[in-house]
Amino acid sequence: MRKIEDILKEMKPLMGSADAEERKRLEDLMKELESRPLSDEEKALAAGWWSEGMDEVHRDIDAIRRQIDDDSYKLIPMSYIARHYFGKSASWLYQRINGYKVRGKVYKLNREEADLFNRALKEVGERISSLSITV
Repeated sequence: MRKIEDILKEMKPLMGSADAEERKRLEDLMKELESRPLSDEEKALAAGWWSEGMDEVHRDIDAIRRQIDDDSYKLIPMSYIARHYFGKSASWLYQRINGYKVRGKVYKLNREEADLFNRALKEVGERISSLSITV
């Protein structure tokens, strides 16, 4: 039986991945952990690992929110970006930007999604800045 430390080490780089194979591997590792009896020491190790991961999620979310002040946040066409760039609903995008808990799990943008969101902001900004009306 593999050590819990090895399983957690293997899980770390898979967290937040958008890659389907990596997400499947992460699910398999989580099932492996859930299916085995853990000693008190292993439970403490897993709890610490989980807590550290959640702290990282909250730091990432706070960093995103600090970069977008409230006035700018209100200007962002979230519904448009969610629908046209992600093929998702605005609530899906709000959940990830604000770190809302959904079905007991906190979601955030992964690296690929953050890159796509940044590209969307730039493209939308360029489109808006090129608009003008004549009277």
